[in-house]
Amino acid sequence: MTGEITLRGRVLGVGGVKEKAVAAFQGNIKRVLLPATNAGDLERMPEEVLNGVVFVLVRTMDEVLKEALMSTPTSRPEPAAQDLLDGGREPGIQLSQ
Repeated sequence: MTGEITLRGRVLGVGGVKEKAVAAFQGNIKRVLLPATNAGDLERMPEEVLNGVVFVLVRTMDEVLKEALMSTPTSRPEPAAQDLLDGGREPGIQLSQ
């Protein structure tokens, strides 16, 4: 996330929306929270990005928190029971010896 909020929790617009959205699309990010004041930037978005990313327009920090923290995650499944028994480690990743 990038951006700025006021002391009263209002979400302010950001720059570089097209570039950030294209990077999100290339990074396989499916959902982007966007300040509502940047809604006009969606008109200049490549069609491929608009079809591959869901843009959620937000006006207040309350909306950001609701959308970012209270929505059901879609990118990472719950670990299987065996994964929990194995300490939750992903195969092929060794953090220490």
